[in-house]
Amino acid sequence: MDIKKPIWPLCDLLIRLYIISPHQNIVELARELPDSLELSGIVYENPHKLIESVADVLEGFASIKNERDTKLLPKIRGCDGQELNLLDAAIALTKQKILEHELEIINSFLCGPRRCTLCCTGPTQSSRQEFFEIPVLKEELALFDLPLIDLHESRMTTANAEPELKIDGVSFYKKYPAAVYNWATGFSLILARGSRCPHLKDSGTCNIYSMRLKICRKPQIFPVVIEERNEGQKELVKRDVILAIWDCPYVRDLKTEIMTYAIFCGLDCIFKENKA
Repeated sequence: MDIKKPIWPLCDLLIRLYIISPHQNIVELARELPDSLELSGIVYENPHKLIESVADVLEGFASIKNERDTKLLPKIRGCDGQELNLLDAAIALTKQKILEHELEIINSFLCGPRRCTLCCTGPTQSSRQEFFEIPVLKEELALFDLPLIDLHESRMTTANAEPELKIDGVSFYKKYPAAVYNWATGFSLILARGSRCPHLKDSGTCNIYSMRLKICRKPQIFPVVIEERNEGQKELVKRDVILAIWDCPYVRDLKTEIMTYAIFCGLDCIFKENKA
């Protein structure tokens, strides 16, 4: 995967050809693409092989055309509040999944060589924040040999709520500088100022890299084609943006490439400080 050569323009072309074609199999249609194809100034060599890397996602879209599994497609609204039609919703969902897949792979190539530990440690002494929060799935709890704080009080609030949660009269992040909490929004690892993930090695590498958290596999270049709003109701809204976290060193280095990537994918680009 190459951030300078996003796969979405190719997938977008294939989807639109598939919509008007008699083909029932979208991957078979991809095999009919020429061996070299230029789209918006990007030259794709052997495009059908690139398509194979996201074949399962595209086959999910194909089920919509073939009128299968349409009940499984979530309702998605535009920014104007109007519900998208079935086809536009299917394309938006497919685009979100494809960009997630591509950017996770790109991220794995960028993070490791830099030995960057920004996402693995709590705030430094000069940071404004007192702690960082890392979402943890329920099935990932066993990865941590840390205190698990599961209180009625924690389940009724969130890490950043005001007033802040106190345990025995002490701010939660001072009582347990590194711990997993069960909040109203789910589980998360809290790393207070000066603390670190227990799996971070002195070499700057991860002790459980092959089993790392789902959130740790995400890039700091987030595709937000679709955004979930109103927690609990799971309302999906079409946003069409790329969100890049400015704290990450490779995001700063690749600012121009990220903006170009967003343009090729038909998205706006937002740079945001997250761990200042």
